[in-house]
Amino acid sequence: RSGAVLEADAAQLDALANDPEAETLSGDKPVYSTMATTTVATGSDQAWAGIEGLTGYTGRGIGVAIIDSGLTHHTALSGKVIAAVDFTQPGGPGLDHFGHGTHLAGIVAGASPDASFRGMAPGASIYALPLNIAGPIIGDSYFQEGAARTNAFISNNSWGYGGARSYNLSAASWDAAVRDALPGMTGSQSL
Repeated sequence: RSGAVLEADAAQLDALANDPEAETLSGDKPVYSTMATTTVATGSDQAWAGIEGLTGYTGRGIGVAIIDSGLTHHTALSGKVIAAVDFTQPGGPGLDHFGHGTHLAGIVAGASPDASFRGMAPGASIYALPLNIAGPIIGDSYFQEGAARTNAFISNNSWGYGGARSYNLSAASWDAAVRDALPGMTGSQSL
């Protein structure tokens, strides 16, 4: 299989459409950001503006732990990263070599300098907690405790357990453990 990008007039396009060797044709449609649609669909635009007499809210004062592939320095995240604890290399910078952690942080708290893009909670702060997705594998308790020590109110995990494709006992254990992960402290720990 191969493909090509072509410019064609109506007659050429008709001939190409009738060519049995051409399996599929598609137009070159403009691509647009859909973040504005996302903010409306999730209601974040209402949270920012304030509804029913409530003051608008952007996530200011809320810390979000992003446990993923790391974080790359990006203008949309400028001033938002409070700490980076590098699980991949002790004392390392926690740089994102895959882009996924940076993408997640942008969705959560990004804000472009020209205001053309805002994440769901552009006032939130980010705690970057990169894990080494290439190995070696370490237990999830290490990440649970790391997230708890940041004092983040929210912990985002976009990784999974090998072979698990549903919300199961391991996932439920993670949810409870992030809340109560500090060793030596009994009972539910305060947020």
